[in-house]
Amino acid sequence: MKTVPALVRHAMVLCLVAGSAATLTACDRESDAQRKVSENSRALVALTGGGSAPAHPDDQRKAFTTISTAATVDGATEGEKAAAALLASVSHDGLGGLTTAEVGTLEGKVRSSIVSIQSLLTQWTSFGAIASAADAVDVSGEIAGIAASRAERDRELATLTRKRGEIEARLNDLKAKSQAKLTQADAKFTEAATIRERTANMSATDATPLVEQAAAVRREGEGLRNDGMRFKAEADSIEPTLRETIALIDKSNKQKADLVVIEASVQARSAAAKQEATAARTAASEAAAALQRQLTELEALRSGDLTKAYDSAQSAFGKAVSSARAAQGAGKASAGKLAAGTASVSLAHSHWSRAQGAQAYAALLAALAGAKPSLPNHSEIQTRLAATIQEQKTALGEAEKALDDAKSAFSSSGVQGAARERLEALTGLLDKAIQTAKDEKLDAAGAFGFRSRVPAPLPASGAASDAAPGAAAPAGDDVAQIRALLKPMVDAQTTMRVSLAKADEACNAKFGKSFKDVLATNPMMAAAGGQFDAPQMKLEDIKVSVTGDTAMVTFPGAPMDVPFTKVNGAWTSQIPLGAGMNRMLAMVTKALDGWTNDVSGDKFEDEKAAAQGLMTRFMAMQMQMQGDGK
Repeated sequence: MKTVPALVRHAMVLCLVAGSAATLTACDRESDAQRKVSENSRALVALTGGGSAPAHPDDQRKAFTTISTAATVDGATEGEKAAAALLASVSHDGLGGLTTAEVGTLEGKVRSSIVSIQSLLTQWTSFGAIASAADAVDVSGEIAGIAASRAERDRELATLTRKRGEIEARLNDLKAKSQAKLTQADAKFTEAATIRERTANMSATDATPLVEQAAAVRREGEGLRNDGMRFKAEADSIEPTLRETIALIDKSNKQKADLVVIEASVQARSAAAKQEATAARTAASEAAAALQRQLTELEALRSGDLTKAYDSAQSAFGKAVSSARAAQGAGKASAGKLAAGTASVSLAHSHWSRAQGAQAYAALLAALAGAKPSLPNHSEIQTRLAATIQEQKTALGEAEKALDDAKSAFSSSGVQGAARERLEALTGLLDKAIQTAKDEKLDAAGAFGFRSRVPAPLPASGAASDAAPGAAAPAGDDVAQIRALLKPMVDAQTTMRVSLAKADEACNAKFGKSFKDVLATNPMMAAAGGQFDAPQMKLEDIKVSVTGDTAMVTFPGAPMDVPFTKVNGAWTSQIPLGAGMNRMLAMVTKALDGWTNDVSGDKFEDEKAAAQGLMTRFMAMQMQMQGDGK
């Protein structure tokens, strides 16, 4: 059963109001204002249903709205006005809580959309890299060289060897310069930190010169670091040239041995690269169009319904704080401060959730802005990214302010025990949140001490289960049911890893190289090699956090959680993790097994031809999946 969060959070305030009303009634002095306070107090308590059957959210909203707008009758005493203000505060907080539940649903949709867009981004970059690499294949020099004499090959080798030496010398020089600049920068940063430490016990006036000195030293460090990174970037930019030069040297040596065979092989490779580039560009364009469409829909959701929901909830929490403060000035100082502190915590949590959502969206936009090749709407994405980063900073600042308000209210209310302990925990969280935000992270929301209303990047404390993986899912065990849905995918990945091991064994036996090294001989497959380095996924390592009819699943090493929802008693993922994912893993495994048989059967002349063969299989697989719409 769901509780009524506002009534739970304000239980002490309700008790104080109800107790006061009961006392006045017992004295047989109940006025119209006292009667209204008593009725409203009983109405709020009744919403809990005695702890067993909470009122329907619509009934809660109606009651909260009525009580929050109810004014005291003429002639009410200060105490009666204060009691009415306290009840209004509880009701406003309740309205904010109900709206925040809507926020949770909307944020779930946002997270699901982010995961889908990330998948499309992976397609864009993968197909773009394949197309770029294929376009870069230029065999004209090789074909001309095949017609030349051995002497001409020798001269070519001499030129390439000299060029390789020049590039390597330049590369080593750039790396040395980069390291030197970065070392100097680190020294400046240390020096600046040391200077700032000296200001710890100084007044602001006395510390100003040292702060300015530290800032100047740090700017020097930033300049040195920028120089170091510039040298590194330049070094990185010529690395491909070095690799290309080495590849040309190897190619020329092979051409000397068998010019005729190489000419046929080069011609075939050139034709295949052009065909693959065309197919990859088409697939990349389709991915970009789908990505843009989903990004536009996501932006509309965030700027529309989600923003309205957050604004509404935070407005209600703000009114709860204002009503509580009004009660303080009307004779209920202690209870008013307690209510103001509690409402401020609700407001801080809402701002925190908003900052967390903005951080997740900013992370997506940053990935999109940094995509290579650049997306067609690159400048628009950068503009959105800047605005979202500012949104996150603003929300985090508002959370800090609200928590400071809560601290002030609680500390002056005279409340001790659990309430004070909770405040101290929240204050510690804010300190951690500010630091993690500076580090461009925002993953400490679970430390708030109560369940987040918005799906968080990490499971809520105590929500994850240790149900045995692979066991039958008992009725009512939501975690076991979700893991049972994930088991086929984990099994498919395990099967694929067995095939990878066999492919590696075949490559070592045939070419004396590992599977990854064989892929590295082909520019279009080199980038794909890293995708097979992911650690073995075990079912017991997947964390599942369940809250009502929603759940968040955390995969080891994954950048974002996967949302699940329960519909008609059955759990389902909001992104493709079912048959589609299993089918893709099965197709990759099948492609690997067929290719391994070709390697073992001496179908490929060398490792380069083998890498080309696997790429051909993967391209065919991708085209088949697109054609099937899966």
